[in-house]
Amino acid sequence: MTSLRERQKERRERGILRAATKLIEEKGWENTSIEEVAAKAEVGVATVYNYFGSKIELLHAIFNLYLNEQMEVGRKVIENPPTSALDGMIALFSAYADGMINHFGKRVMEEFFGLALSPQYSYGKDVMPMKMRFVEQMVELMDIYRRQGQIRQDIEQTEAAMLCYSVISIPLWMFVVVPEMSLDDAKQRMRSNLQLLFDGIQPSSESIKGVSK
Repeated sequence: MTSLRERQKERRERGILRAATKLIEEKGWENTSIEEVAAKAEVGVATVYNYFGSKIELLHAIFNLYLNEQMEVGRKVIENPPTSALDGMIALFSAYADGMINHFGKRVMEEFFGLALSPQYSYGKDVMPMKMRFVEQMVELMDIYRRQGQIRQDIEQTEAAMLCYSVISIPLWMFVVVPEMSLDDAKQRMRSNLQLLFDGIQPSSESIKGVSK
């Protein structure tokens, strides 16, 4: 059972993350200071550093909180997958995108995408582990459809999942940086890109007949 002290610590930590997210959305990453985050969260500056160590670690924690929530949402899709593999992957990506826009504003996402490719951030150390958590759920969902004969048996699932992640990343990035692009537009582009990809990884009609025998 979680102690009162642990619950207080968790509430304080989440309060700091919420404050930082709001400030980054309003002012941008470079213009947001730890001192401002502390003031908005109504804690001392030392408290923020005790929890997160640095400004970069604070940003990392913001996205880890989002990831933890989205993993739970993705789990629901995996436990009750749509009939077709394409619809299943779209459902998973749509859940991620909906969670992103509900959790952050576009500016926070734009700031993160920019920082992910900057010298301040290590892509291999900080970004890749986040990406792989999504990929792992995609692999799990793909395995369901492969057992049903909807995905070719010779496809390496992690590579296929990475390809899926890549083709949906472009519409997602466009949604973040193009003001007039809606989330529905981005989802439609995701579906079109995935359809092109799935045309290559789905088995032929002869293979499907062989699986059903």
